[in-house]
Amino acid sequence: MKIRRLEVQDEAAVRGLIQAGLRERFNPYLEGYDPDLNDLWTYHLEFLVGVLDQQVVATGGLKLEDARTVRVRRLSVAPAARGRGYGAVLLGALLREARAQGFARAVLETGADWHSAIALYERAGFERVCSRVEVETGFHCLEFACDLTGESAVN
Repeated sequence: MKIRRLEVQDEAAVRGLIQAGLRERFNPYLEGYDPDLNDLWTYHLEFLVGVLDQQVVATGGLKLEDARTVRVRRLSVAPAARGRGYGAVLLGALLREARAQGFARAVLETGADWHSAIALYERAGFERVCSRVEVETGFHCLEFACDLTGESAVN
């Protein structure tokens, strides 16, 4: 899989891949709940795609949280490409990019029952920092953080 920055021609495929993953997890999926999908360029500081055989199979972005912190967003892998380590590769690229840009910390959130995502984040050095239930959706979220300043922070 080749990792590169988002290009204009990727937008529809990226939006479709992310929405398909959300539909797997949320029933019903609330259309319009994710306005950033219509403006990936403005919403994200950086957005990367993983491409295999000229198809976008993985996505992930960084959103500015504060002067020292970025939020990992929209990490998604196409169902047919899962289980091959592409999520870990893309997450590693995002964390290296964040570190190269001088950020000291990365945060992210995921669903409490998304066990494969939780395992991926913990293997990448993220630690659970809190748990909450979203009022609007009832979705149980776990928040994770990763220190980007240590020698072994990013592989």
